[in-house]
Amino acid sequence: MCRGREEEDRNQIDLNQQPLDDDDDEVSGHRNMNTIICELCSSKASLYCEADDAFLCRKCDKNVHGANFLAFRHVRCLLCSSCQNLTVLYISGSSFKMVLGAGRRSSHRDSKADEECSKFAKKTTTLSV
Repeated sequence: MCRGREEEDRNQIDLNQQPLDDDDDEVSGHRNMNTIICELCSSKASLYCEADDAFLCRKCDKNVHGANFLAFRHVRCLLCSSCQNLTVLYISGSSFKMVLGAGRRSSHRDSKADEECSKFAKKTTTLSV
């Protein structure tokens, strides 16, 4: 997906904008500095598309990857709902029905963080037909 001029405009810094506090959270309606947002609508991202190099929410993902047969084939990685790191769950197509699994990140094995969330490494899985 080509973002061109729109992406350039988004990346410019607004010096009049108030900085976000680290203490803000989703419950109070404010975003934490660590929250990954959708690159199209600025809501909380739920997946990452490596082909587009974009974090997207489910609604925008459905619009983008349902647009044509080329985008439809992109394999996207789901983000952990608690820490928003990449997981081992992958989808392809315009819906969340097809989920593929892959290996776990070795640095996350046997750690307390592994019990609390699903932090995993990005690893593409290929299917043979």
